[in-house]
Amino acid sequence: MTVTERLILFNLAGITPLAFRKLMDKYGALNNIKQEDIEKLSNSKKNLHKELDEELKMLKKYEVRVVTIMDEEYPSSLKYISDPPYVLYVKGTLKPEDGISIGIVGCRNPTNYGKICAEKFTLRLIERGFTVISGLARGVDTVCHSAAVGVKGRNIAVLGSGFGKLYPPENRNLAKEITTSGAVISEFSMLTEPDKFNFPRRNRIISGMTLGTLVIEAGEKSGALITARYALEQNREVFALPGNITSEESKGPNGLIKQGAKLVMSVEDILEELKDVLPEEFLNKKGQAELETVALSDLENKVFSVINNEPAHIDEIINITKIEAGPLATALINLEIKGFIKQFPGKMFVKM
Repeated sequence: MTVTERLILFNLAGITPLAFRKLMDKYGALNNIKQEDIEKLSNSKKNLHKELDEELKMLKKYEVRVVTIMDEEYPSSLKYISDPPYVLYVKGTLKPEDGISIGIVGCRNPTNYGKICAEKFTLRLIERGFTVISGLARGVDTVCHSAAVGVKGRNIAVLGSGFGKLYPPENRNLAKEITTSGAVISEFSMLTEPDKFNFPRRNRIISGMTLGTLVIEAGEKSGALITARYALEQNREVFALPGNITSEESKGPNGLIKQGAKLVMSVEDILEELKDVLPEEFLNKKGQAELETVALSDLENKVFSVINNEPAHIDEIINITKIEAGPLATALINLEIKGFIKQFPGKMFVKM
């Protein structure tokens, strides 16, 4: 049995990362761990060797591989949290540069403001060379991964289930797209259901792999706040997007800011907080939008100047700018192509 197969067996037996660490502290080497200790700690009633055979077949079927904590490919930053997963199921690629990453998390039902900001921060971070890490959940996570995939940017999705029970099911195609420019990972065996207790465990991996976690929108009891708590425990940075004080979705990040989290309004705020740990090229690199500012025509600049983070209808833009509908439509199309604005249903436009 290989080292990887032995660790998969431990995982199938239900041996937690903390229990595994205690076993390694006791025996010093993987091969010294006794079978009786495994059986004592196991919560599985099944034949573990038969389960291992089935697991290996599932790995082949889903084209998933296992990276162990002893492998060079294992994310280095994750090794230093108190309870690192000793196996990671991986589809896609893990790269050393993923150590320069930011986690973005938030609620399942973000407002338009939350969606706009989630996409904006994802794109700007990727432009600066960061890997974006999130949880593939509905809402903010999906917005972030979709934005990253759209520009073929590095992003990693961390699952709260096994690959054979990928959740939410409507994100299966998105997960497949993520693997072309990043990775989908899980610490859970292939057929693990998306049990509610798995998601806090998933969250510690998101925060543990990153330099900091950005909370976009979250209610007071949102799982995103669990990720923020883990980030603090792991000595990582916590960033929060300020929001409307009357909005339920902004109570989480506003509360974090009140407790000392870094208020961020742009990627530059994140760079400023991380300037002591980031390579110089990250601090000097200009975002694509900054480089393109001079490329706007006078008409485009005039239109862009009246569009902000609050959705504006095309009629409102016409009333403010006094530009005729035809030229205005052309300017809006050009601004959207250049990545300065985004159009929403109903001819609503917002600044990116």
